[in-house]
Amino acid sequence: MRLLLVSAFFLTWITVGGAEEPENTNPHTTPEDVAAGGRIYRSHCVECHGRDGTGGRGPDITRGDLRYGNSDAALADTISTGIPGTSMPLFFFNGKQLWQIVAFVQSLQRNEPKPPGDPAAGAALFRGKGGCLTCHMVDGQGGRQGPDLTTVGARRSLRHLRSAILEPNQWVHPRDWKIQANTKGGVKVEGIRLNEDTHSLQLLDSNDKLISVVKSDLENYRIIKLSSMPPYAGQLSQSEVDDLVAYLYTLRGKGVSP
Repeated sequence: MRLLLVSAFFLTWITVGGAEEPENTNPHTTPEDVAAGGRIYRSHCVECHGRDGTGGRGPDITRGDLRYGNSDAALADTISTGIPGTSMPLFFFNGKQLWQIVAFVQSLQRNEPKPPGDPAAGAALFRGKGGCLTCHMVDGQGGRQGPDLTTVGARRSLRHLRSAILEPNQWVHPRDWKIQANTKGGVKVEGIRLNEDTHSLQLLDSNDKLISVVKSDLENYRIIKLSSMPPYAGQLSQSEVDDLVAYLYTLRGKGVSP
């Protein structure tokens, strides 16, 4: 019991930066602290959140409406405890380091303007003319050839959403790369590259069928790093793009409003 109490105290001290520091306000917010937090961020967070915080594998953290809160205390709690069920781990920074990275994240945040389009019209476009559900899934409905968009509004800025619609090749995550291969027997194989190791490839074909091939059976193969999504520049009007962006921005997961 004594060991459990000591452990709980130690974890609490790490989370809030020690008993001598307040739990709800950040005592380390000088320009020097922000710079130090930036160095910690670039060492641990860039891979998921991007160098400027606008997202990558993880969400955009520059916006003023983060799902788990924007206060100093909420950010400190998210960083020190992680988010179960996601790729966000917990970090055991000491108290000062924790507050410094909170200060840096706060320096990145901005309040995005309300998107100009109509989310309801965008939802109809998404499910109709746009044909987006053919490849993308939202709340368990749709295809698997493109990224799941269930929480895309919490992960991407308005600028990123618009760019992804008009110029999808600007940024393609490695998990969305495709493989084109020819076997030694003359069979063509193509699909999304789910996994690759020294000896084999695992793909998801256009019929959502899982395929595993042994590399020694292949005559050749190549990785296609371009998006399979067609650019909608010139295909949609400006108002339709606005509507679609407005709808995507509302997608935060079931029961979560923007």
